Amino acid sequence: MAVVLLVACTTPTSDETVAATAIVTAPPGGFPTVDPRSLLFHDCPVTLPNGRQPPGVERDPTWHGQGEIWMTIPLNGIVDPPYEHPWAVYVPDDDAPVTVEGERLDRDGEPLAVNLVPRSTPAHLHRGTLRFPTEGCWRVTARQADNSLVVSVLVRPPR
Repeated sequence: MAVVLLVACTTPTSDETVAATAIVTAPPGGFPTVDPRSLLFHDCPVTLPNGRQPPGVERDPTWHGQGEIWMTIPLNGIVDPPYEHPWAVYVPDDDAPVTVEGERLDRDGEPLAVNLVPRSTPAHLHRGTLRFPTEGCWRVTARQADNSLVVSVLVRPPR
């Protein structure tokens, strides 16, 4: 029988309070574990790296993937000013184009500006930057052919 608990914690910062809520589940016969993809900061479902690493790439804790597409994301799911963030996408197929797009989830906004340089070293790695035009909760989607990987990040206002 799986148990689901809702855990809330408050972490004060210099002039704001950041509330985090996480869903905690207990696998059969195991201890409860936090599902990092369920963390909420300011009502934004931020994605934390899941530790899945693409093949042949130097070890980096910011990788997040699902076996077909991987991307680097902030360790805490938060992008601080300036809103230009280094990003990398790794795909196994060089023949199909890679697209990365983003949309603001918490209100209307300008589109995400993506600057990716295809086929860095190693050959399947695309490096560049994402430029978030505004603060807020953003969903970023990387696609190649029929595969996609979606993450959410919180872009914080200047302090």
